[in-house]
Amino acid sequence: MTRRKIIPISLNLNDEIDLRLLEHLNKKGNRSKYLKRLIYDDLMGVKKLITTAVHVEEEHDEDLDSMKGFL
Repeated sequence: MTRRKIIPISLNLNDEIDLRLLEHLNKKGNRSKYLKRLIYDDLMGVKKLITTAVHVEEEHDEDLDSMKGFL
């Protein structure tokens, strides 16, 4: 007899990132195998490039602007 432990996860459907995670997971044929592979890769230290876009507003320093003629 195979022993199994079922572990539920919780995703917030009001959170854009959680919703995207759920949509991506639902595209996988075997979700359990996919999640186990992610966990296994993490345990083994497999590094994959993850990029995110971050919008940073440029600061405007009036004192710095007024000092440009002196620098």
